[in-house]
Amino acid sequence: MGDTSQGSGAESTTLPNQELCRLGQSGPFCDASYRLRLDKYRQLFEAHKVSFNNVAIQIVNLEQNAEHFFHGLSHVAPRLLKKSMLYDLVSNKEFVPVQHWLIQGYPVPGLVPQYLSDFFPFPSLVDHGPVSNNDHVLTDAETREVTGMAFHLSCVGAMLMYAWAAADVAEGR
Repeated sequence: MGDTSQGSGAESTTLPNQELCRLGQSGPFCDASYRLRLDKYRQLFEAHKVSFNNVAIQIVNLEQNAEHFFHGLSHVAPRLLKKSMLYDLVSNKEFVPVQHWLIQGYPVPGLVPQYLSDFFPFPSLVDHGPVSNNDHVLTDAETREVTGMAFHLSCVGAMLMYAWAAADVAEGR
């Protein structure tokens, strides 16, 4: 199955990428660089002496190179892209694609209380579990596509407010 080698009295097993993929250890796309990027982010945060003791969440995109994280505004305003693979370094958990809606400011049914999820504008696009009778539910890839390259809901509202306030409206038109 894998190569077994002896090293300092301990036995170590190296699994081929196909086996790692089957075990879910190569990321959701069976990308061999998934774990390497994750380790690189951890090393980068350690080198910058970032402590997660007082932080509830630290989201990184494993589809982007860690070397660029502290340059520009990525650490302040990370962007979702069409193939974003989001990971929380504090809880050590991956974000599933439906959670990308939450990051964009949308109250997804099933992830927030009912009184909030009533305001979700696209209920027919998300899976509501075994009781869902909708054939038009977005796949994970489609969800990443829709939520990626989009603006946060509050950003859209702020841009609209600015446009309305800055518009030069002449009387009588």
